[in-house]
Amino acid sequence: HGIMLSIEGSQILKPKMNVVELDFSQAERWVRGESLRVRAPEGYVTLKCDGYYLGCGLSSGDNIRNLYPKHRRIL
Repeated sequence: HGIMLSIEGSQILKPKMNVVELDFSQAERWVRGESLRVRAPEGYVTLKCDGYYLGCGLSSGDNIRNLYPKHRRIL
């Protein structure tokens, strides 16, 4: 599946491959802990919104499973 970066790791390394750009609405749902129906390469992907890296998720091709740490989610 590849390498899963932490939120901080993705912000420091700023990966160029397997990056999924989210709009603000999708990013808000992501930090609330929701998985997203977004087409993306299979395996680990890095999510980004407006230049800000949000961490990683696991893509099945048309769905990205949220791996955002529970203690960092917005309720």
